[in-house]
Amino acid sequence: MQITDLSPQKNNPKRFNLFLDGKFALGLDVQTVVDEGLKIGKILTDDEWNKLKIKVEELTIFDQALNFLSYRPRSEKEVRDHFKKKKIVGAHVDRAIVKLKKLNFLDDEKFSLWWIEQRNNFRPKGKRALEIELLQKGVEREIVKRVLEEKNNTQAEKDTCLVLGRKWLTKKQVNLNIPKEKEKLFRYLASRGFDFDEVAQAIDTLRKKA
Repeated sequence: MQITDLSPQKNNPKRFNLFLDGKFALGLDVQTVVDEGLKIGKILTDDEWNKLKIKVEELTIFDQALNFLSYRPRSEKEVRDHFKKKKIVGAHVDRAIVKLKKLNFLDDEKFSLWWIEQRNNFRPKGKRALEIELLQKGVEREIVKRVLEEKNNTQAEKDTCLVLGRKWLTKKQVNLNIPKEKEKLFRYLASRGFDFDEVAQAIDTLRKKA
């Protein structure tokens, strides 16, 4: 097989269109062109062509993963699920995952710390809820336990529960001396992942200050 044309793409000059024996073969990035010494007139053996296709496929998947990660940090499971939706699985994805980890673009522990920080800043939840969310993201239980111990402490958890309870009361304007109203607040705080003891303590404090 002979390279009969190798020209920059109109919409992206950093990528090239490769033609073999007069027919379009594939698109590839400029770095691959340089690394592989590709030029018009070069003859490619079947083995060279197969290796080139594999390299281009792997680079394409890696670039897609980087683009997916550019919006926000992700867990490894989220990246794998992203490719599963595209029906892309196998060794290419595995190698992309390994490369992302080596470059520190993919790290479940860092992702977990980021996730907890985002929740604490914008949508506070209790430790129990955070644990469930991270496990659903595919993070190993040991990592989840470690980061929760690092980012959350008992007093902070109680303070967050109390703050959320106060905000809910301000919004709903309910009377905690009425059992049904008190039960509504209890269910709300429990649904946010706080332990029952923390919820009961927060409600008791709010009722006394009402």
